[in-house]
Amino acid sequence: MINVLFIGSTGYLGSNILKNKKIKNYNITCFEGRVQNKIEFEKYKTDFDQVWHFGSTNNKDGEVDYILPGVKNTIEYCNIKNAKLIYASTMGIFTEHKNIYEENKKISTVMINNSLSLNKRNILLIPRVYSKDRDSGLVKAIKENHKLVNTTLQFLTIDQFVDQFFKKINNIGYAKFNNLHSATTTEIKEWILS
Repeated sequence: MINVLFIGSTGYLGSNILKNKKIKNYNITCFEGRVQNKIEFEKYKTDFDQVWHFGSTNNKDGEVDYILPGVKNTIEYCNIKNAKLIYASTMGIFTEHKNIYEENKKISTVMINNSLSLNKRNILLIPRVYSKDRDSGLVKAIKENHKLVNTTLQFLTIDQFVDQFFKKINNIGYAKFNNLHSATTTEIKEWILS
């Protein structure tokens, strides 16, 4: 069985990964504490095969200053434990006009690429992920009846994301998600509110 230290297991993506039946193939230890505090890692003395890093804010305008120190500490821990890092990044690192969240994820990706050998890293290029029970971003705006710009977006449902996550877990380098839906914000709103 693969031993995993799971950072960010209580977030939207992480909690849905833990609900999936495929999780039984992994021996999961959920990281507790603040990942940007290096001393928190000292509690985890087990030799982990993988570290799944899903720990970051989903508030693109909120506090993100802990992303880079947390990634730095995680990289150091992976090097000490000789563990493979599975890092939840975003497709947004490739956009021309990045917000601060996307910029920090891009810097994190560069840090990982420069610090871990290819077979010890798997950077997940995650698209937008939506579900009717999500409580942030576009779905929150829809539920609060905010005025939306009608634009076309590409996304996965949470079930599709989790299914592809388990198929991509053994990738090295970058893992891009496929079979994205393309829908307008009006169509997404109709789906969310149906």
